[in-house]
Amino acid sequence: MTRTAASLMIVALLAGCSTLPRDGPSGMGVVKKASTDQQQGDYALVNLDFALSERLKAAPQRSFSTLALASSEAPTDVIGVGDTLAVSIFEPSGSLFGGRSSGANVAAANQTLPPLVVDRNGAVAIPFAGAVTVQGMTPAQASAAVRRALIGKVGNPQVIVTMAGNTSNAVTVLGEVRNPGRQPLAANNDRILDVIAAAGGSSRSVYDVTVRIQRGGQTYSAPMSIVTTEFNENVRLQRGDQVNLVYQPRRFSSFGAFNAVARTDLPPGPLTLAEAPSGVGGLDSNLAGAKSVLVFRF
Repeated sequence: MTRTAASLMIVALLAGCSTLPRDGPSGMGVVKKASTDQQQGDYALVNLDFALSERLKAAPQRSFSTLALASSEAPTDVIGVGDTLAVSIFEPSGSLFGGRSSGANVAAANQTLPPLVVDRNGAVAIPFAGAVTVQGMTPAQASAAVRRALIGKVGNPQVIVTMAGNTSNAVTVLGEVRNPGRQPLAANNDRILDVIAAAGGSSRSVYDVTVRIQRGGQTYSAPMSIVTTEFNENVRLQRGDQVNLVYQPRRFSSFGAFNAVARTDLPPGPLTLAEAPSGVGGLDSNLAGAKSVLVFRF
């Protein structure tokens, strides 16, 4: 390539080569290789005027990746191994768990057990009932299971089971968040933005982060900027999901008749064509021609 008066700026979402030539192709060479009515080239040239710039700004942001297929309707209040349960047993007679009550004094028959951790067999130990399997049940179903185990030993027992510690209904959040780690899921806190917010939010600009969900050997991804603006991308998660926020900075590369050849990260928000060359030292006044500023966008 020969030194020319043309200046060339390549704008791309992903970086290409790690090194760039000092001199770009000539303006005539770029025009000759472009698609025309007579020939099929590898690219098309479009006059970048004010009307086109307004159309580009008005065009919605596109993405070929989506999280919509990762949305899950699996329950997030199912008891699993390692969860901690709070079990309260109400016995009207009061003969087993407390002193015999009289009249309307039923409170004396209330027995709240110490926190119970679901063992590796999916069961918890209940006094006088033994090991009661609760894995895979909701708290309401576990209450019924404990009550059935006490029938015959306690007169008309009433049981309430609640989740005191939720470790199995959780997802792992990694990458560009302020507080990576495990985040519990709840019935009202099970969407991906809920989990990211609970982890302290993204530590990078939403324009430079890709959200990935890994589940059962499948990977789903979408730009963070899309996830925060499109409702169907704010999907519901399920236990065991791995959420990874990947830093993928937007960059543009400049070479040709500039005062500096560089690959530059785009700042948050919009960047105009007039602002971009100034970030790399501007055009070389001895070489650049104002009629041959080329922008390549892939």
